[in-house]
Amino acid sequence: MTLLPMDTDLIEEVAARLQLRAPNKAALEAVARRLDEADEPLDGVCDLATGVGKTYIAAALVDYLYESGVRNILIVTPGTTVFGKTVNNFTPGHAKYVNGLESNPLVITSEDFDRGAVAHALADDTRLKVFVFNVQQLIKPTQNTSRKVREHDENLGGSLYEHLQQVSDLVVIADEHHVYFGKNAKAFTAAVKDLKPLALIGLTATPSENTTDDQIIYNYPLAAAIADGYVKIPVLVARKDGQVTLRRQLADGLLLLERKREALVAYCAKQDCDPVNPVMFVVCESIDDANEVASELRGPDMLGSDEAVLVVTSESPDESLAALDKVEDPASPVRAIVSVQMLKEGWDVKNIYVICALRALESQALSEQILGRGLRLPFGSRTGVPMLDSVEVLSHRRFHDLLANARALLEATFKERAEKVVAESSTGQVSGTASITGGENLALPNDGQAADQVTRVDGIVGTGQLTIAGASAADSEGSIGLVFQEFEDRAQEAEAAVLLLQQDMSPRSDAPRILFPRLDKQIQPQPFTLSDVADDDARVRGLNYRSEIASPLDRVGLVAERRGEAIDVTPRKQAEDIAASQEMLPVVDLITEMTGKVLSSGLVIPETKEKNAVRRLIRAFLAGAGVDDPETAEWSQRRVQAATDAFLHLVREKHKNRPSGIVEKIESIGYPPSTLPSITETLDRYTVQNAATFVPGKPYTGWTKSILPAAAFDAYSTEYRLADLLDSAPEITWWVRVLPHYGAYLNYGANQRYIPDFIAIDTDGVHWLIEGKADVRANDKDVLAKKEAAERWVRHVNDSGEVEAEWRYLFATETNVKHAAGSWVGLKQVTG
Repeated sequence: MTLLPMDTDLIEEVAARLQLRAPNKAALEAVARRLDEADEPLDGVCDLATGVGKTYIAAALVDYLYESGVRNILIVTPGTTVFGKTVNNFTPGHAKYVNGLESNPLVITSEDFDRGAVAHALADDTRLKVFVFNVQQLIKPTQNTSRKVREHDENLGGSLYEHLQQVSDLVVIADEHHVYFGKNAKAFTAAVKDLKPLALIGLTATPSENTTDDQIIYNYPLAAAIADGYVKIPVLVARKDGQVTLRRQLADGLLLLERKREALVAYCAKQDCDPVNPVMFVVCESIDDANEVASELRGPDMLGSDEAVLVVTSESPDESLAALDKVEDPASPVRAIVSVQMLKEGWDVKNIYVICALRALESQALSEQILGRGLRLPFGSRTGVPMLDSVEVLSHRRFHDLLANARALLEATFKERAEKVVAESSTGQVSGTASITGGENLALPNDGQAADQVTRVDGIVGTGQLTIAGASAADSEGSIGLVFQEFEDRAQEAEAAVLLLQQDMSPRSDAPRILFPRLDKQIQPQPFTLSDVADDDARVRGLNYRSEIASPLDRVGLVAERRGEAIDVTPRKQAEDIAASQEMLPVVDLITEMTGKVLSSGLVIPETKEKNAVRRLIRAFLAGAGVDDPETAEWSQRRVQAATDAFLHLVREKHKNRPSGIVEKIESIGYPPSTLPSITETLDRYTVQNAATFVPGKPYTGWTKSILPAAAFDAYSTEYRLADLLDSAPEITWWVRVLPHYGAYLNYGANQRYIPDFIAIDTDGVHWLIEGKADVRANDKDVLAKKEAAERWVRHVNDSGEVEAEWRYLFATETNVKHAAGSWVGLKQVTG
């Protein structure tokens, strides 16, 4: 017994079409597996971090369920903001319609279900209906309230709620699932239970405490989202003295906001993309607090404008809510949003770059519901510019006190979510994630640096480690999840980021521009063949030509009328039609005419298979037209012409409506680009003698064969030593560090991108894709997947006949690099 059989091919198709991120695809797989394994109605929750893209999970579920035969889906939303967003996301033709969604849903709400078209669609088993209701519209009314969806409708012959109770394939998707466990929890549960759906699938970033571990279908915590680069990194900023008044805190936030704005202007100009205006989000406890904050921000020494500050409270007019919807628009004047804790769900803008919680609410600032307002990435992925890939969270505490509580803050932000269960996408088995707890307390450097001299500490998720920035973060097995930084240091870092983005770094003028053959998946129509056209299609078209088509003569008579002395003569068409005689042609000539026109139309390849198919279809067409013996039958010339046109129209129609499929195409990407953001504070490569003198992340100059004048590296034992080897090897003519965001990447997995470390060109003109990896990570699942993808990429590129250069792939561990002893020939030998 199964609710819905799992279709792995369909999952791959939906994931590719919607370009799902890896965790979203894994969530879809987990839901599909639960539906396959369940023998009774499913009640489960997908618990994914804010900013990962729950809208796309909902869209993927809608398409997957539709292709699996489901025709009735109810999406429940917690309020008007999420409701309007959801309606727009699933309404075909709307600007916010989810790109790639193919199920063409008919969206039905409580306001428009009484349309006649809706009543017709409800009875149509082929049409997908997506019902979108607020939770208040779903629950049972009381004596003092009414619910339109529960009222009798003459078009339906009952209420819409009763209709939903009667359908056998209803699936309920509850967006922001945790919200429904407040005061209306029992009413919501009862309303859904009464509908008797196949499944209730909740989507949330913060599951209710009433949600059991067994109900968690899939879990992807915030720590993972930050580590995987799907959201911004939170930076908790505090002053050393801790003497922060309200005005001082707001001024600090605006200073950082201005640096973010300057960096964004420079970045968008370099990338030639739409501008992004950063916004500060201020969270207040009361409406009085919000009005006081807004008054300060509107002052001449701050933003100096009423329209630059948007206050959103329960008393806000509709104009404020409309302005809130447009805050991402580059033309929006809003630079600060002041809220009274009412923007927790459904407000999914991507340009929040500073979060400020008033003193009474500071303990909540790192909660995912408030922090989540600033986690989304405005460009869809990280830029590689740390200042643009982070969100500032202002603190009232002294920085020293903040560090003393760093571990508690790290655990409060990540621990609870990280210890929940998670379904592995590859196996569907439930297992625990890595704990954030453990590790040592913050250790200061060995040189005795005083605690008050520390200006930044990085919280490393995955190990529970806290590390002073630059000390060992780059070598950690985890990823930076939360940064603690002193305000002055952060402000200087922001200013440096702006300077870096405002300068250019150009490739060497004598260096080649590499044509990188990127292998991309594209959706395009499948090859067309007449073998896909059924005889019945042609036979039905032939029914229209069972009789001759008359060709009447135009008969005009002259009518004479006397008008006094004059006689008027006028032509007048005769009413009686007389058929003109027509030349009759053998039907075998029609066959020749049809065959020739189809094969020369360019719609099919004129090969034996298509010739046989067209003859088959012509026979079916003639059978429909009542021709038993084409050898003896004769048709008029007009009938032959009309029939030929109709047959050719059939072929064109089938060609136009042929299905689409996913294919791989090579696109040549020029790399590196002619203009790149410059770098400052470069180091000379000859200052590096060993691992102790190497500085990770700093750009090094002094290369003789590098296409770019400087290159930065994360690790000494692999990346830096490989660069040193390539620059000194006589067999290498040029090499270049591969940077993110410039198109030189390999696709792998579920819409993931692999950016190798280097491209090198040897003296034979062979282009090498090179990857260095620490020994302890060489057999990681993701590393092996990238390696396999690169080896496959090499085969496809070299076999394509579209690429002039020969490409090869070299994967080297740190042990391989060490044994190569600086020799390119030796490196090739030890890597096999």
